[in-house]
Amino acid sequence: MADITRQPGQDIPQAEQGKSRFSLAGKAAENPLAVGIRTRQADTLRTTDRAALKKEKQRTGFLGFVSRCFRGIMRLVRFWLVVLLAYLCQVCIVPYLAMGGVTPNVMLAVIAIVIVCHGMLRAYWAGACFGIITDAMMKPMIFFYLLMYPILALFMSVFFADKSEKRLEAERASNPSAHNMHPYLRTPLCAACCQLLYEVVHMLYLYIGGIALMPVHYGRAIGAVIYTTVLTILMMVPVRRMLGFKKPPKEKKQARGRYMNAM
Repeated sequence: MADITRQPGQDIPQAEQGKSRFSLAGKAAENPLAVGIRTRQADTLRTTDRAALKKEKQRTGFLGFVSRCFRGIMRLVRFWLVVLLAYLCQVCIVPYLAMGGVTPNVMLAVIAIVIVCHGMLRAYWAGACFGIITDAMMKPMIFFYLLMYPILALFMSVFFADKSEKRLEAERASNPSAHNMHPYLRTPLCAACCQLLYEVVHMLYLYIGGIALMPVHYGRAIGAVIYTTVLTILMMVPVRRMLGFKKPPKEKKQARGRYMNAM
């Protein structure tokens, strides 16, 4: 007969023991592949955390400071190397590329690329450097290039440089799809506008100097605009790579079906 004097609480340890045996049996019967996958995932997370902590220490420590300084110096070196090569190409190579008396302007092409890549300040530096060197070499037109190239760089930066986040937010208040145009579209347009404004001011300078403008002058001006634009299309990708800019990534598609591209 059953012992009716046993209290109900005495059955609890046996029940817990049965549950523990059941859980152990379930773990023993668990798929070893799943256990291995979870173990590898945990190892990967620990490795990722260690790598992130190491990068954070490098970024905030002395080595990070040295690395940032080195990258900044290299960016400046690449920038001034591009400016120097552009002037040398304009002086030494472009005269042999003349077609019908029309030559492209490599310096304006580089200014357009720098405007899209770096913005107003670096474009002004490039324009000032081109203006000083060219004005020193071109004695008959004193101060023309010294003023023309920096002013062109500053003026075109207003329209073709990357818009700031504040400016984009202000534009999106009235136009939700406002965004920066793709860099590969802005660069040739900027070069074409730079060359067009350059030719207009140059012809005005000649007219004030007493030279009668003929149809051949207008034809050469239009040819120079087209030639410089084509040259910009050909050289903008290697120059961007030389300046340290990779291919602009495509972000997620927006609600209106347009793409926003970051520099």
